[in-house]
Amino acid sequence: MKLRLEIEVAQNENGRWVASGPLELVDYGNTREHAIGEWLSTFTDLWIEFCEVDPSTLAPDAVRLRDGLMRLVFP
Repeated sequence: MKLRLEIEVAQNENGRWVASGPLELVDYGNTREHAIGEWLSTFTDLWIEFCEVDPSTLAPDAVRLRDGLMRLVFP
């Protein structure tokens, strides 16, 4: 399966790079590549923490986040 997620990457007023994407996930880096890597790392961590567990063990807010992540990967 090939997944395509679009994220926006831009430099902020402080010269740092900002990567933002679906579900209001935002990360920063000193370079464009670093910001993208940080965003992908956050997405992966959230996936592992919320999508690879039994949803009945999650709080309601966590279930909503899980559902949003799942919709991105399995539309």
